[in-house]
Amino acid sequence: MSNCNTCNTCSQPTRVCCCPTPAPIPAVVPVVVCKSPIELLFEQSLICFNENACVNPLNYVIEQVLNLTIKVDPAKAAAINLSALGTFLQTGVILPVCDLCCPKCVLGDGHIYLLSTYDTFTLFAQDFYCKFEKPCCLNINTSTQTYLKFTEFLASLEKSGAGKFPLNCCTNFSTYVEELKNITDCSLDLLDLGIVEYGSLTDDQTSQVHNVVIVLQTLYPTATPTELCDYVTELLTLGLVIYCDANGMFIGGVETFLKYAEALNITCIQPA
Repeated sequence: MSNCNTCNTCSQPTRVCCCPTPAPIPAVVPVVVCKSPIELLFEQSLICFNENACVNPLNYVIEQVLNLTIKVDPAKAAAINLSALGTFLQTGVILPVCDLCCPKCVLGDGHIYLLSTYDTFTLFAQDFYCKFEKPCCLNINTSTQTYLKFTEFLASLEKSGAGKFPLNCCTNFSTYVEELKNITDCSLDLLDLGIVEYGSLTDDQTSQVHNVVIVLQTLYPTATPTELCDYVTELLTLGLVIYCDANGMFIGGVETFLKYAEALNITCIQPA
C-alpha cells in the first residue's frame, strides 16, 4: 500500500491514486486524490480559456484587410489599402461563434455592434425599428446640425414603436473619438459626417473607437494623416456591423448586413 504522504505529492501522476482511508475517528478526514495528467491539463485549459475568452472582432477586421492587401501586393503590406477595406466590408463574412467576442447589445434573437456615420446608421435603424424594444447604448459625435437631424430621426423611430434610446452613455466615447480625429487631418469632415457607435463588445460598455486607433497605428505606423483619414472615412461610411445569432457571426458593412438580414427574414421589412 502506498504511503499517504507520497500519494499527496502526486508522485505517481500517470494514474489516479488515493490515500488509504484512516481508521474511524470523530473528525471527518477528506480523501486526497492525485489527478492524472489528463485531468490537470483539462483544468489548465479551462483556466486559460476563461482568461483569454475571445478576440476583439475589430482587430480581426483590420487584420483581414491587411491580409487582403498582402495577397494583392506583398510590397504594400504596410500601406493603407482602401480597395481591400471596401472589398471586405462589401463582401462580409459569416463565422462560427467561437473565439471572437459577440456583442453585448440584444437585437431580436441576436446581438449587435455597429460603428458608422450618421447616414449609414439611419439605413440600418429604419430596417430594424421594430427590434428596438429596449435600445442599447447609442453614441454620436457630430455637428449641431447633424445632431438635430439625429434626434428627429430617433423621435420618428420611437413613434414607430421603438423604445427610447439612451444617448451618450458609453465610457470614454468622446475621448476616444478625439484620439481618432487626432491621427487624421479631417476632423471637421468627420464631425460633419457624424461618428455613431451602437452597442458594445464589453460588459462595461466601453467604446471600441480606441481599439480602432490602436490597431491602425500598430499596423500602419508610416501612414500619413490623410491616408488614415481616407481609411477611417471609408470604414465609417460603409459601416461596420458585428452580429451574432444561432446562424453564427456576421462581420461586414451595413448594406451587406441588411441584405443578409432580409434573406434570413430578421428585419422589420415584410417580404413582398
